[in-house]
Amino acid sequence: MSVNNETNTTCSDTSTDIDEFYQTDFYSEDGDGDVSVKQTKKEREVDVDPGKHVIYRRFGESGKKRRIVVYSTSSTPGRLIRNAVNGFRYNYRVGYADEDLFYSVILASGEVGQTPAILFYDTPEQYEAHFHAKLPDEAKAIWLDKYNAARRSIEGFDRKTNTYGSQKVATSVEVR
Repeated sequence: MSVNNETNTTCSDTSTDIDEFYQTDFYSEDGDGDVSVKQTKKEREVDVDPGKHVIYRRFGESGKKRRIVVYSTSSTPGRLIRNAVNGFRYNYRVGYADEDLFYSVILASGEVGQTPAILFYDTPEQYEAHFHAKLPDEAKAIWLDKYNAARRSIEGFDRKTNTYGSQKVATSVEVR
């Protein structure tokens, strides 16, 4: 077995399976080396997703780095909206009123490259949990108003019957 220190790769002779031994170290941008991710060649092949990004942020008083995986959505109109936490693609499209059903964030910090990433969340609270952030209550209220207006528009809210499409909307919640 030989090691090439310039490229951080490990090579083995032909009698062993090269996929088991080949790995590359990926370090955070500041080069302090305290966070590393090692992947085999097979893992890298399976993990090819142009919308998946791994970023590192410092949180809390300790300033410890945490790894955050985000899934971005293409800004091209007509593309499916994708959940930023789990990568699920909704049956809603970019560039339509559908966008207002989601809380969106543009990640333009350079952590995912030169092109900013558009992140869609189900709610502002989902964003807060994902990025360990706290949003002002006013921002949440503005999003809720926009969400409700989009929902009425898309689903055809009828104020006379208090229904969306063909379903009756509950006017009060019963607590037991």
